[in-house]
Amino acid sequence: MESYYGRGTVSTDKTSDEFIRVNNFGYNKRINQNICTIRENGRVDYQIIYIDKGYGNFLLADKFVKVESGSIIILPPFEKNHYEFSSDSLSDYYWIHFTGVGVPNLLKKLRIGGNIFEVGDFHEFRDVITLMAKATVIEDFTTDSYLSSCIHMLLSQLSKRLHIPKNPLHKVLTYMQNNNINTISNNDCAQVCGLSEYHFIRTFKKVTGVTPHRYMAEITVNKAIELMADTNLNMSEIAHMLGFEDSLYFSRFFKKETGHSPKNFKGKFYIDN
Repeated sequence: MESYYGRGTVSTDKTSDEFIRVNNFGYNKRINQNICTIRENGRVDYQIIYIDKGYGNFLLADKFVKVESGSIIILPPFEKNHYEFSSDSLSDYYWIHFTGVGVPNLLKKLRIGGNIFEVGDFHEFRDVITLMAKATVIEDFTTDSYLSSCIHMLLSQLSKRLHIPKNPLHKVLTYMQNNNINTISNNDCAQVCGLSEYHFIRTFKKVTGVTPHRYMAEITVNKAIELMADTNLNMSEIAHMLGFEDSLYFSRFFKKETGHSPKNFKGKFYIDN
C-alpha cells in the first residue's frame, strides 16, 4: 500500500479564521490491508474524499453504506467519522482536510449539500492533489494561498459536475480520456459525437477553449506524470503504454509540452513516498 500525507503525519485538525484553508491532503493507493478510521467526535475541519478505485464502507446516519469508485464523500466538522476499506478492495482514494470561516457559505453558494456524490471519473481531484504535492515540496509564504485556491477550484468543479448539464462533448471527452494521442484521430472523435470532422473541431474548441489535439496532449502529459510517480515502469514502457512507437519520440513530445525531458522531470518533481 502506498500512503502520502502532503503536510506530514502530525495532526492538522484545526480551524482557521481565513476564508478557506487546506490543513492537509494525501492519498492511500493499492490498499492491501484493512483500514478502519473512527473519530467519535469527528474532526473540527471538513474532509473530502474521492474514491478512485475499489470501494469503502462509511457510517452515515447510523447505517453503513458501501461507497463505490467514482464517488465523493464530504464529512463535515464535529460529526462522527467511521469508515473502512478492506484488504481485498485494492482501493485508491484521495483526501483533503480543509477549514475556514467562509466554507459553509461557499458550499451553500455552490449548492453542495449532503455527504455522498456520484461523479464518475473525476480526474480533477487527482490533478489537484498532484498540484498540491508540487507546491508543498518546499513551502514558502505563498503556499497556503495556492492550496486555498486549489480547494476552491476543486469545489467549483464538483459543483459544475453535479449541477450543470453535460455538454454535447461529454461522450467524446470520456473517449479521449480512455485512448491514446497516437491511436485516435479527429475523425474518430467526430464519429463518437455524431458530427462531421469540421463541426467537431469547431464545437470542441468553442466548448473547451482548446483544439482536440491540444486537449489530448494535456491528457497524455498528465498520464505520463502519473505513471512516473506511481509506477516503476521505465520510459520505454511508459511510452508504449501511451501509444508511442519508441521512447525517443515520447521524450521529444514530453519535452515540447513541459520544457523538461521525462528523466529530468521525474528527478525534479517526483515525490518518493
